[in-house]
Amino acid sequence: MTQEEYRHQCEVRVYLYERSQKGKDHLRKMLSHPKLSAQRRERLANDIWEQWKLGNRGEHGCWKKPSLPQLDLDI
Repeated sequence: MTQEEYRHQCEVRVYLYERSQKGKDHLRKMLSHPKLSAQRRERLANDIWEQWKLGNRGEHGCWKKPSLPQLDLDI
C-alpha cells in the first residue's frame, strides 16, 4: 500500500466515523467543503459509500474488502 492509499483510507475512516456519530447531513456538509476538488470528492464519496455498505463505521485501521460474488467464481 502506498502512502497516498493509506492517507486516503484514513480520510475515509474519519468521514465514516463522523457519519456514524453525527448523521448523513453532517457528512454531506463535510463533503461540500469548497476546498475539496470534484475529483477528490467523487473518490471519497464512492469509497465512503462502499465502506458504509460493508459495515465500516470508521474504526481505527478498519478497511473492508468486498466479497466476491458467487457468480464470478468459475469453479
